[in-house]
Amino acid sequence: MSKIPHHEIPPSPEEEIRALQSKVSSLEKEIADQRRENARLKQKISRLKGAYGETPELSLREMRQRKKKDPASRERQDLFRTGAVNARRFSRRNYFLFLIHSVKESTLGLIARRISRFFLRWRMFRNVAMIAGAILLTILLSAFFLTALPFLLLFLLLSLLAVILGARAANRRMKNAFESVSRIRVIFFSEQINFKENSFAKNSAISMAEEKNTVIIAVTPRLWSTAGLGGKGMFFTVRQEKPGLFLVRRSYYFILKRKVIHASSADVTMMYG
Repeated sequence: MSKIPHHEIPPSPEEEIRALQSKVSSLEKEIADQRRENARLKQKISRLKGAYGETPELSLREMRQRKKKDPASRERQDLFRTGAVNARRFSRRNYFLFLIHSVKESTLGLIARRISRFFLRWRMFRNVAMIAGAILLTILLSAFFLTALPFLLLFLLLSLLAVILGARAANRRMKNAFESVSRIRVIFFSEQINFKENSFAKNSAISMAEEKNTVIIAVTPRLWSTAGLGGKGMFFTVRQEKPGLFLVRRSYYFILKRKVIHASSADVTMMYG
């Protein structure tokens, strides 16, 4: 005789509810654990960003202030942060965008962003801020135009004109310098750099230029100064300091990058300091 199959009794609605509640509790516990883990990872990421210079809200002036408070412990971190700031600035496509980004990275730009983020949360403050900002900007620009702006514009235009006129010859010169090398090292000096004899950055650039098959491009932060890494004389685009070592103005660097460096087959390394 065959056995009659035993059919399981379906669970009651109360049992199903308890089972679902148990699953929900388990999922809620897993979610809470994941949130705690995410919070821990975010804190770790913030610490790493602070250590390696990926803090876009830190201006160059704040870096200098930190050095004054605690020079010994802040010097290395400020070096990383300055390098991160320069990496963002010099990654722009041209000199004009570089100048705009430099203003945004400045202390004034940082203050303006913080104030705008605070007041733009409320519509009334936003409208009042727009009206007050327009009035204040009109007053400031009027005074600025009447005094310093014409001289600054003339100064900037003459500088850019000199760079544009000399860029073609400078490009040919740099192409010839890149022909016989396999490595190009581009060093971006920060505004705090000095070119004294005991300068670490200066000695490092000269030392790297002594390597075989290597050309060093040092981008100076000085707009008109003739101080450099050994060369002499006024220049608007590029000046050779030593064999394999060239000092380049920031305004010319963006032309050099687009016309010469990108077309070179050599290995290119960007070094921010």
